[in-house]
Amino acid sequence: MSADARRLGLVAALLLLALLGAYARPYRAVETALSGTATAVPASAPSVPQTGAPRGPDPAYVLLADSDWWTRTTDEALLASPYDLRPRGDLASLPRQLGEWRGVDEPDGDTESLTLGAKQHVLRRYTNERGEMLWLRLLASADWNMFYHNPPTCYRANGWQLEPESRYAVPVGDATLRLRGFAASQPEGEHLVLFGFLWSNQYRDMADGTTLLEIVVPLAGDRDQAARLAVGFAGLLFRGSPNLASVYAGRAQHQLAASLDGQVTLLGYDLDQQSVRPGEALRVTLYWRANRNLAADYTVFVQLLRPEGAAADQRLLAQLDHQPYAGLYPTSRWRVGQILKETYELKVPPSTADGQYELIAGMYSLPDGRRLGESIHLEMVPVAKQ
Repeated sequence: MSADARRLGLVAALLLLALLGAYARPYRAVETALSGTATAVPASAPSVPQTGAPRGPDPAYVLLADSDWWTRTTDEALLASPYDLRPRGDLASLPRQLGEWRGVDEPDGDTESLTLGAKQHVLRRYTNERGEMLWLRLLASADWNMFYHNPPTCYRANGWQLEPESRYAVPVGDATLRLRGFAASQPEGEHLVLFGFLWSNQYRDMADGTTLLEIVVPLAGDRDQAARLAVGFAGLLFRGSPNLASVYAGRAQHQLAASLDGQVTLLGYDLDQQSVRPGEALRVTLYWRANRNLAADYTVFVQLLRPEGAAADQRLLAQLDHQPYAGLYPTSRWRVGQILKETYELKVPPSTADGQYELIAGMYSLPDGRRLGESIHLEMVPVAKQ
C-alpha cells in the first residue's frame, strides 16, 4: 500500500463523521475557483520563466523543504528565501509581483472551516502578459492538521481523478527544490498540481508548524509547458543554499572565544531560561565560526552533567548529539569565516534532583568518537522543582 493510500485511510477514519462533511464542502469552494478558467494556458506561445530569483542581498529566511510532510525523504534541502514563508511568518506578505507574474488574491469563503484550523491561508491567482495563469496556495498549519491538507488526499476527497505522481526539480541558484506533482481532472477541467512542504528549521517541529506550498496550472494542451510554468514560478520564491554566515551573524547572549583545536571557535551561546525544572527541556543556541575549511564531518554534542562528586560513568544527565542541521550542512561544507547558529534541546529527566548541573558542548568525529579539542564549559544550570 502506498504512503498516500495509508494517509488517505487514516484521514478518512479521523474525519468519518462530522469532519469529513465539513471539510469536503468548503474545499470544493476553492477548487471551484481553480476550475473556472481551464483554458487560460494556451498551447502556443511557449515560454520558459526564470528559474530562480535574481541574486541580491542575502535573504533573511532559511527554510527546510521536503516533498513529504509525514516522513523525511531524500528530497529534503535547506533553502534561502527573501520571503517569509515560515509557518509562523507572514504568508500574506509575499509580493503580488513576482518576476513577470502579477497576483490577485482569490476569495476563499469561510476560511476557518475551509482550512480546518490552519493558522494562515493564502490563495492567489498570478498572470503574466502572455495571458498565462497559475494559482499559488500557501497554507500554514500546526501539530497534526497538515494531515487534512495533503493535496492528493484533498483532491481525491472532492471527486478529482488523479494520474500517477511525478517528481519535479526546481533549480534555485546552487540548490534544488524538489516537488511532487500530479494531473487532476474533473468534467470542468484539468490541472497540473505541484506541491511541497516547508519548515522553519531542520527539526520539523510539529508544534512550530508546516507550510504547504502548492502551485496549480490549468492544463489546456501542452503539459510540458504547464510544468515549465510551475517550475519557473516556484524558482522565484527561493535563492539557493542559505548563506548561513550572513543569515545567522549576530551577538550571542553569552560571549565566548573557545577554540576546538584551532579549527572551529564557539563564539557564544544563548539560553532560553536561567533554570529548568525536572521533565522540562533546556534550549541552548550555539554560535560557531569556522577557522579553516574542514575536511571531516564532525558531530556536535551538548551535554548536561551531574556535579563533580558523581562517579565518572554516572555524570551524564542529558545529551543531544547530531551533525549540524541534521546532516544537511555538515562541517565539511563550512568555509573559513562562516558563522553558524543552531539550537539544541536537552530533555531533563523527570526524576532529576535539585542542584547545579554543568552544561558543556563540543564536537567529535565518527566512527572513532575522537573529540575535536577539549569539551567547552558553558555554565552551571540550576535544576529545581519549584
